[in-house]
Amino acid sequence: MAAKKKKKTAKLIVCIFCAVLFVATGVFCYIFYSSGRNLQTIDLNNYTYLNITKSEDGTYGIALNYDKVVDAEYLPRADRSGSGKFLESNYPELALLKAIDFNVEQTEAGMYEISTVIHSDTMNAQQVSDILTKAGLKLTNTQWTWSAQTMETAYLQSQGANPSTDPSTEPSTEPSTSIEPDSTVAPSSDSGDAPSQTPLPSETATPEPSEETTQAPVAAEGITTLYGYDQTDLRKAIRSAKENYYSSAYRESEVVYNYFIVGKTDTAEYVNCFRLVLRVTTSGGTEYMVADVYNIQADVTPTRSDVVIKTYTSASQARGTSDFNSSLYDIYTLDGGSMVFSENSGKSPFNSDGLVFSDSLENYITTAQLWNIPATSQRSLLSLLGYARNEIFARCGHKFRDTSSYRTYYLQFDWYEPIGSVSYNDVGSRYPRACTNIDTIKELEDLIEVG
Repeated sequence: MAAKKKKKTAKLIVCIFCAVLFVATGVFCYIFYSSGRNLQTIDLNNYTYLNITKSEDGTYGIALNYDKVVDAEYLPRADRSGSGKFLESNYPELALLKAIDFNVEQTEAGMYEISTVIHSDTMNAQQVSDILTKAGLKLTNTQWTWSAQTMETAYLQSQGANPSTDPSTEPSTEPSTSIEPDSTVAPSSDSGDAPSQTPLPSETATPEPSEETTQAPVAAEGITTLYGYDQTDLRKAIRSAKENYYSSAYRESEVVYNYFIVGKTDTAEYVNCFRLVLRVTTSGGTEYMVADVYNIQADVTPTRSDVVIKTYTSASQARGTSDFNSSLYDIYTLDGGSMVFSENSGKSPFNSDGLVFSDSLENYITTAQLWNIPATSQRSLLSLLGYARNEIFARCGHKFRDTSSYRTYYLQFDWYEPIGSVSYNDVGSRYPRACTNIDTIKELEDLIEVG
């Protein structure tokens, strides 16, 4: 009898202990999350958090907008003590964000390399990072590369410029794997029902380059221009070679430089070379990979075995093209996956309704059509792919967030009537081929950004 009583008492003690532990855990989690001290990332490569200046000689300067970061990343869950005002004294670690600054270096290729620096007399970068981590904050993308176009667009956005009549690139951050529209409002419940009776733009023909008339010129051993060339298989071959090279150690990558190199004399060893420079993160750290494909031919599909890989520890080593003598080769820099071709002079990528493709809801778009979108000095191919994808959502009535340049752009046209959040499934229930087009566009965006 005594043994049973002891056993019953032991069970009771265990139950009480578990209950106390459960309540304590709940209280801790409540305090932890309501205080704003749950670990969350701050993406430094987010142009909305940056103050960008431009001097008279065209030099850019970048500083972190402390107030915007705190308000957007920290305050939604921080303790306002009922006053609605942020009490900075309760979170002294945040003041360390004010020590963050950026170094901007322009490369010979016209790209801008941005790196994070710490201005503190008492702490180094690692110490600042450790303290912010304890405060629940993690800094990501502490160094990145922008093209000249992206830098200028980010500068204009930072200065409050409104691209009301001229669509501009929204500077990219980490590559997105989402196939939902960019810059969405908070999604509502996904019922799968497509919006009905949404006005669609008139079927004005989009000025798309003809596949029959834009075939890349072919020399005896390879092409001499990327005009009319479908890069999809080429970039897929490089991706396959990259994944095979790093195997299970691979984590992520980002394209930081892209060149197309053409031999201009008979003594040049190669007719052409397509070069991607990627920043690759592996289980062992970060390095730079240079992937070359030589003597590309229009009618031959490149494979993984055609890719020559070299690796470097720094961007300055990887970005060089000194292995191609300038007296023998012309070196072209590809911005956003392509370049401005003289054959596209005077062509607009948009039709009178502001669309890249007027028939993308009903008809399939090919990768050849996408690579043949006429990029300009103001709009890279990558940015135009963003418009080609988001116009599908816009035509279905998707409401972009108020600060989105897509919203500003599409509001110019009478056909755009935003009705709310429109998901990928909403589009697919009404226009199945449009979803295939979204997938195709996203694949190309990913190949251009990630490699």
